[in-house]
Amino acid sequence: MPTSASTAIDAERWLELVAGSGLRGPARELAAHAGFVGYADGVLRLSLSPADEHLKMPNLVRALADALAPALGS
Repeated sequence: MPTSASTAIDAERWLELVAGSGLRGPARELAAHAGFVGYADGVLRLSLSPADEHLKMPNLVRALADALAPALGS
């Protein structure tokens, strides 16, 4: 159920979401390099190292959000 998955997301669940996201290419790289910070009130907070900042392009962030929205219940 999406609601329970969204409330139970943690760093381990984040890895599962990325693995099952179906993302490819640069959007997949963004997801793979992003570290889980938190998820509350429908907001997923991730971190990127300075070396990976080049992956934080708006189209890649949108692709990541679109791919994860169904699993997060939003």
